[in-house]
Amino acid sequence: MKKQSSDQDYVEMSDQTYQKSFHAFKQGLAEAPSRKNKPYLLAGLSLTGAAIAATLLFVSTMDAPSPNGQGDAPYILEDEKQDENSVPKILEKVDFHEDFAKESIERGPYFLSPQQPEMIHYDEFSIATNDDWEIKEQEIPKGTKTTLIGPNSQELTMLLLDDPQTDQASIEIETFLNEHPYTSSTELPIERVREYLIDARVLLSFDDTQFRFDDQAYMYSFKNDETNRLFDIFSSEMYGKRLILFTDFPLDEPDIWAQAYFFMTRVYPEESTYVLSTSEEKGEDGRALTKDVFTVSSGVSSSYYRRTTVEWYENEELGFSTYIPQNAQVEKVVRNGMTEWIVDVPEEGPSFYSFGKIDQTIAFNDIKDLFISEYKLDEKSVSKENEDPFIFDYYTDEQGSGYVNLVEFKGSWYFIHRHNSSEEVPVDSEFREYMGMPSYFLDELVWNVSKD
Repeated sequence: MKKQSSDQDYVEMSDQTYQKSFHAFKQGLAEAPSRKNKPYLLAGLSLTGAAIAATLLFVSTMDAPSPNGQGDAPYILEDEKQDENSVPKILEKVDFHEDFAKESIERGPYFLSPQQPEMIHYDEFSIATNDDWEIKEQEIPKGTKTTLIGPNSQELTMLLLDDPQTDQASIEIETFLNEHPYTSSTELPIERVREYLIDARVLLSFDDTQFRFDDQAYMYSFKNDETNRLFDIFSSEMYGKRLILFTDFPLDEPDIWAQAYFFMTRVYPEESTYVLSTSEEKGEDGRALTKDVFTVSSGVSSSYYRRTTVEWYENEELGFSTYIPQNAQVEKVVRNGMTEWIVDVPEEGPSFYSFGKIDQTIAFNDIKDLFISEYKLDEKSVSKENEDPFIFDYYTDEQGSGYVNLVEFKGSWYFIHRHNSSEEVPVDSEFREYMGMPSYFLDELVWNVSKD
């Protein structure tokens, strides 16, 4: 439990951080309305919709790596058998065949043009599809089954099972194989699949928390030369659940096989923060002492959820409690005209986020100049105008980038400040792991009602 006493690249902000003030959080304003059956317009989406939109707007195609002979190095498959303890018995007889595995793994490019987010699995998650796709969802024992039927006779079936270790997975896989006879098959080494997804820029090199590419994950491909069909079975733990993806593609249309990669990596929680587990131990305000959560991070070319353990934190001087990363340290800094608490996460290096209070002697119109002076920012790097008058941002190659979100409560001005150091790679780098934390900090903020 963390308790603070009085003694002690260009950043894209999420819609929630932009729009919500401390007033909004205190009053518990509802999130954006349901997206189901609404046009896929960025302005009308909640944070999860914006995450999907950011991916689609900035990544219009899934880029396959260069074929052998055209890239920097050949793509070599090794005969690596999956951990047999993790796969159903019906798949244990499937061996590795290099030629078929290479053909199956190296699929793409796939031109992405989804337009409509659809909620699945009791409205817990969202996927994006085209208008010409048919979607069917049904409950099954211990979970749900969502079937996506495309215009080229392709069919993808996504199962989400609430218990990642349930025997229902084996039952569903056996049923699928009995209904889809095949003439040849191969195991796809899961690490090779992961490497290809990174090479094809479907996944970021460090973004492996949505799916667990370990002994809990496996993938197999099957084809039937007589019926001209290709089938896949992919399974992994995702958000504490078991995901199983079945695919059924025309064998002679390899350009659409990559849809399997798209749908298995584009499942987003409906909420901007997805709580995986909470501790039984409570903080002083009765909330869980720790939580295991996924928080959204929206980067320049992608959006993804990052798993973080957060801990209850109380700031007695300002009179509120919230959550910060469990491994974070909070340092109080008194500056001219404001007091700031810096949340330092070791993995982020010199990057950080902070919160604080502006002195009553500082007029609202002078707050931007105060930050420019205190952080010695180049005035030309600071945004002059913004649709929201309570937000400004800055970007320079030398000083790094960041944003300041001003919020008002009980006649005083407070702020959230995110700073990214120029010493780090500004796009899709590991430091984005905690980019969702400032928004989550506000989401979980509760004022001490006894504090004036």
